[in-house]
Amino acid sequence: MNESFKLESKELSPIEREITATVAEAWLKERIEAGLKEVRKHAQLKGFRPGRVPMSLVKKMFLPNVLQETQTDAIQATLEEVYPQLQVMPVSSPNLTKVEAYKGEGDMTFTFTIEIRPELGDVAFDGIELERERIDVKEELVDATLERARTARANLIDLDEDRDVVEKGDFVDLDFQGIVDGKPIKDLKGEHAVMETDRQSRIPQFEENLIGKKVGEDFRFDVTFPGDHPVEDMRGKNVTFEGKIHGIKVRDLPELDDEFAKDMDFENLDALKEHIRGDLKKHEENQQKRDFAQRLFEQLRSKNPFDMPPSLIQRYTIDLAEERKKQFEQMGLPAGQIDFGSEEILATLRPEAEDRLRNTFLQDKLAKQENLTVTDEDYEAFYQKMADETKGNVARIKAQYDKPEIRENLMYQILEDKVMAFLEENVTINEVEPGTFAKRALKEEEEARKDDFNPEQGDIEPAPEKKDEE
Repeated sequence: MNESFKLESKELSPIEREITATVAEAWLKERIEAGLKEVRKHAQLKGFRPGRVPMSLVKKMFLPNVLQETQTDAIQATLEEVYPQLQVMPVSSPNLTKVEAYKGEGDMTFTFTIEIRPELGDVAFDGIELERERIDVKEELVDATLERARTARANLIDLDEDRDVVEKGDFVDLDFQGIVDGKPIKDLKGEHAVMETDRQSRIPQFEENLIGKKVGEDFRFDVTFPGDHPVEDMRGKNVTFEGKIHGIKVRDLPELDDEFAKDMDFENLDALKEHIRGDLKKHEENQQKRDFAQRLFEQLRSKNPFDMPPSLIQRYTIDLAEERKKQFEQMGLPAGQIDFGSEEILATLRPEAEDRLRNTFLQDKLAKQENLTVTDEDYEAFYQKMADETKGNVARIKAQYDKPEIRENLMYQILEDKVMAFLEENVTINEVEPGTFAKRALKEEEEARKDDFNPEQGDIEPAPEKKDEE
């Protein structure tokens, strides 16, 4: 703690402090003197060599600037004293509410407000009760996954039947050339390219236009590229395609037998199915883990309300928007057409950002509250688990996490798992049948539709009343 700085704090709210700071004259004069000497070294004035300008002249010409820089340095140095002296962690830049230009004499006093990291009391988790579905990997899901693997390993062979017209599901061997404004486009050309009519390529409506064409015939058709096409230069363009169909191919699916499994490095078909079943179960477990954590922390947030600094929420919302933008780019979506920094986007993301921040504060507090820490044994267990799952080398995996920032992220990941394990042991979890949540959601949707239905509002005209026959 630097005795040149004296801070007095007034609580404006649980997350905001008004601080009156006094910076000692001795500290300020030392900085002013050093600043003037630095200016003198580099000052270039007519009639004087650098470093030889009289100090009286330096003060006359440059003292106001030096005083301003010293005042700025004093404010920054004061912020570094907030935590040591007041034991609160600033999370925002200071908002200066009372400050006067320092004249170079006496102590410097100024007032500012800051937002601080929220201080949570003990996190309450008593009485929390949740449902969790039992995991049951259906055999039809295993079969569907196996069929996709079979399809992926199929060979394409020439159609062996008396048919020369392209149908949906065929693979078409063709030449094509795209033309825009009468000019061939280099990137829209293919020779003996194979197109699947059941799948949409990056060229809109291309495959649909092939259906019904005959082998050996030339074709010509027009398509319009959408305004959000990934290739910016092609957005909204009208393109004419010309070409010729050489042949029709179909998939030759391999038999689902032990030989198929051996080609995939498994002993037999049963072993392959067991591996698929394990992967599907792991996927279901990960999905269930995310869903369970989300519902659990919803209850924790409800049970443990606390104020959040608006500036912290805003910064995290901007970070989340940047994260979304990167996700769009990685998926090949037109991220450039969306202003992820717009207030509209930020307003949409702000609730999620605030929930994530609250979860982080609750998790950190729970870890301290229950003395949950990450040990060397935890790191070693993680490395071994990664090696087992990837059939890799433990030492090589450990080296990948050797950088401080990567190891810090791993520490938080392990700590998060420990907090979740602690909570699972200390809240009430009721196991329910697989599909319970989906059935319940469907029933609620049906009930909502019934509630919305009102004949008097014109959904169905009521039958006319019958008149008594005279």
